[in-house]
Amino acid sequence: MRVVREEARLSERRVCGLIGMHRGSWWYRRKERNEAALRTRLRELAGERPRFGYRRLYIFLRREKTADGTLRWLVNHKRVYRLYREEGLAMRRKRRNKFRSEARVPLALPTRKAAFFIMYLVEAVLFWTFHGITSITLLAIVTFILVMCYEGAYGITPAFAADYFGPRDVGSISD
Repeated sequence: MRVVREEARLSERRVCGLIGMHRGSWWYRRKERNEAALRTRLRELAGERPRFGYRRLYIFLRREKTADGTLRWLVNHKRVYRLYREEGLAMRRKRRNKFRSEARVPLALPTRKAAFFIMYLVEAVLFWTFHGITSITLLAIVTFILVMCYEGAYGITPAFAADYFGPRDVGSISD
């Protein structure tokens, strides 16, 4: 800002207005504080009570008084928090176990045993529902539905037998 003021011969107010800065921010000078005693006391308190965070330690610091009854530490919570972080006193936070967003896998297809069971269950329900069928056409339609949708008993029975008895013995007549 000094360079701009000298080269352009502008006032402080004008330069601060051009760069969008408050004049108080330009004139602010940070106070030099000796925080060594406060740091050591904060470390001592944190060592005595390791489970306490900076807020609770701030309360302890504010309660401490000198022999004549005045407050020993004139600090606010922001300063205590800054020192607490700089000293590395903060405990690690426990992270909540969240549900992992793994890749979604499609549902497994039913096994042959399940398909065999479902086929015979549907067949039993259909035949029980239409047990009094006198029309040969309706019987042919029910049979056609079973054969086309579930391959009938003939399409799935060898696979079912292979699951139970092993593929070596399926289809062999001997033994």
